[in-house]
Amino acid sequence: MYFSLSILFSSWRRRDKKGILMISMDELLTMSGLACRRSWFEALKANTCTLGCDGLLFALKQNSNTDNLQAVLLSDYSQTWREIYDANDYSRIDPVVSHCLSSTTPIVWNDSIFKTHQQLRFREESKGHGLVQGVSLPLHCATGHVGVLSVRLESVPQRQLKYHLARILPGLALIRDYAVDTFLSLAGEQESDNTVELTHRELEVLKWSAFGKTTWEIARILSCSEANINYHFAKIRNKFNVGSRRMAIVKALQTGLLEF
Repeated sequence: MYFSLSILFSSWRRRDKKGILMISMDELLTMSGLACRRSWFEALKANTCTLGCDGLLFALKQNSNTDNLQAVLLSDYSQTWREIYDANDYSRIDPVVSHCLSSTTPIVWNDSIFKTHQQLRFREESKGHGLVQGVSLPLHCATGHVGVLSVRLESVPQRQLKYHLARILPGLALIRDYAVDTFLSLAGEQESDNTVELTHRELEVLKWSAFGKTTWEIARILSCSEANINYHFAKIRNKFNVGSRRMAIVKALQTGLLEF
C-alpha cells in the first residue's frame, strides 16, 4: 500500500520522534523538471543516499505482459553484473522480480527467498558482484506501468538491518511514489522526441556491426559468446523499434548515437 503524502509530510525534520528517517519536499523536488534521465537518476540516487542506501536500481515497463527486456532500467550496479544478468535472462528466475510484479509489499533480500537450485546459484553469483543485502519496492502505477525500485544496504551491519529498514521504509515509499510520477513525466517528454539510450556494450556492438563485422567477429572482438551478441542486437532493435540491424544502424546515425 502506498503511504499518504499528508502523513509522511507531517514533519519536515530529517528524523521524527520515533527515529524514522524522513525525506523533505525540497529533496523530492530535485527529481522534477529535469531534461534527461541521467540527471533524474542522479537526483533519485541522492535522495536514497540521504536514507543511508549504498546504491540502487530503477526498472519500469509498460505493463505486466511486457517483456522484461523492454523495461527501462537505470542503475549504478556493476556494469559487468548487468551484462551477465541480461545475457542469462536472470529476470526469469529472480524471486525479487516475480514478487514485485505480483505484490505491492517490499521484499528484503535474504537467502530464504531463493528456493530452487538455479536461484541459489544466482544468489551466490550476485553476492560476488556486491549485491548482498537490500530491499526492493514494487512499482504499480495507475497508468498500468509496473516495475521495481531496489536499494543496496551493504554498509548496514546485518544485525541492525531490520531496525534500519523500519526507519527508512516510509521514506523509501515516498521516494518510490514521487520517482514514478516524475519519471513518467520525463519519459513522456522524451518519447515525443523519440529519445533512445544505449548502454556502452550496445554501442560497441552496433559500432562493429556498422563497420561490417559479423556476429562471430564481434563476439571475438568483445570476448563474449555469439548468443550474447545476438541478445544485445535484440535489445537494440527493440529500443529503436526496428526489425533489422541495418535499420538500427541508420537510426543510431540519424540520432547521433553513432558517429564516424
